[in-house]
Amino acid sequence: VANTTPLFPQPQYHYTITDFKGCTYDKDVVITQPVPLVVTVTPKPVTCYGGGDGRIELQITNGNAPYKLVYSGSTWDGTTLTAQTVNNVAVNYIIPNLKAGTYIVDITDNVGNVFHSAPITSVTQPNQLLVTPTITDVSCFTDTDGEIALNFSNRLPVDYNSYRIEWIGPNGF
Repeated sequence: VANTTPLFPQPQYHYTITDFKGCTYDKDVVITQPVPLVVTVTPKPVTCYGGGDGRIELQITNGNAPYKLVYSGSTWDGTTLTAQTVNNVAVNYIIPNLKAGTYIVDITDNVGNVFHSAPITSVTQPNQLLVTPTITDVSCFTDTDGEIALNFSNRLPVDYNSYRIEWIGPNGF
């Protein structure tokens, strides 16, 4: 016959069983809790504006393997990423190919311990590069004094040497 006793905050319990003849049996028991599931979440930004190469790196410590991962989110352009499930996640795992946005990560271990992240908003992206051409028309029909100047904005600092500009136009230019 099983007799269950509600769990109390104390980790150690003592019980005594006395049978109908007056014989007793004493025992101390310790009820342990699993070590809390700890997850380090490191978001990595998207390389280019509008890109999809951002990621979230996860490092799982404690808990009981195997782990189940569920993640979802919404991206900067309004796209909703419905819940994605990955089973048998390793203690180091990367959620790849993410757009800039807000994501939530849930990890459950083998005994039901759950890690629930606050919304992860730091999957970011650089500002969109804005380029404004300034055009100077040729002054006379056969002259070659026309000009196109490109002005970069929305990225600070602007280092023109870090951009490759390819011109395509008439006569091999």
